[in-house]
Amino acid sequence: MTQLTLITSQTFYASNLLYIATLALAKSSTSQLVARLTRRKEHTTACGIISVLIGFWGLVSIFALAIGCHPSRSWDLTDRCSNMVCASSTFQHFPIDLTQTVSWDAIESTGILLEMALLFLPIYLVWDLQMSYWLKAMVLSAFAFRIPIIPLAIARIRNLNVIANSTDYTFDVVLAIVFAQVEMHYSLIAATIPCQAISQSAQYRLHGNGCGSSGPCTS
Repeated sequence: MTQLTLITSQTFYASNLLYIATLALAKSSTSQLVARLTRRKEHTTACGIISVLIGFWGLVSIFALAIGCHPSRSWDLTDRCSNMVCASSTFQHFPIDLTQTVSWDAIESTGILLEMALLFLPIYLVWDLQMSYWLKAMVLSAFAFRIPIIPLAIARIRNLNVIANSTDYTFDVVLAIVFAQVEMHYSLIAATIPCQAISQSAQYRLHGNGCGSSGPCTS
């Protein structure tokens, strides 16, 4: 392995860990934001459960990526298992080594399920609130900015699976890295957009057009 390949491999390895950490923190901040918008126990409980699941997903994913199948060279780009993209031949031998079956498919699929849960949270929050439909739509539209994260994750994992057996992985993985960077940065942006909608909603209430200023609008 050349010095350039070594540096590239180690950089890619570190970026994968930071990628998961960033996504987990962005997801968690969204669930915690929803929790701050209500005092109803069922709402805060739902947000708490999802936050715990996000934390667990992030820790397990980072641990799996950090260790890989071969801890002594988990950063090696030439090792497909270390990149969490296992060739189909892995599943042709039994018994299956569980450390070799963990892949980006599982990590990203779980992340997508958590994104869907985050999209459900604001719907659950405003469903029975005593506020106008316009305010509900404004809040929901702000959280709906997270929707593009799902196709970005799908596009990334599809590309990783296509290049799993590539003979020039350091070149072919570039598109997957681009998808990861776009997903990561957009996730941070989408986590901040609801704050603007909530601020506008608060101003609307303070002017006497909402549910009043003495606490959250709950039924």
